[in-house]
Amino acid sequence: MQSSTNRFNADANLGDTFILTTRAEIFEQNIIKSDKPVLLLCIHRGTEWEGQLSSIKQLSQLVGDAVKIYMLAEEFIPAFMDRFQVTGTPTFFIFNKGEEKGRLLGQADIPMLTQFLSKYLNLLISTGN
Repeated sequence: MQSSTNRFNADANLGDTFILTTRAEIFEQNIIKSDKPVLLLCIHRGTEWEGQLSSIKQLSQLVGDAVKIYMLAEEFIPAFMDRFQVTGTPTFFIFNKGEEKGRLLGQADIPMLTQFLSKYLNLLISTGN
């Protein structure tokens, strides 16, 4: 059951949901085999997540369906951090065509996130500025 305080859905993008969640058993399907580039968030729920929520929502509006945005299920974070040698959270990853293309460690605002995506995906993202 999805908590009303969470603004993401485990497997589908429904209504105003702008971020999807991936778990260990569907990571390869959702991220590695994705037909579109993926921005993946390795971020713990709580204060650091709440601090990033508005930036991620705004970014999802800017990129539309050109990039899928996922976050790791909380229980998958330790194994993921070990597998990908992640040193801290939040960490943002870009996956494209089955490969990690880049990562960004730490809190990120819209200019940082759009620059990050543009650098690794050659996307032109207009922030309206």
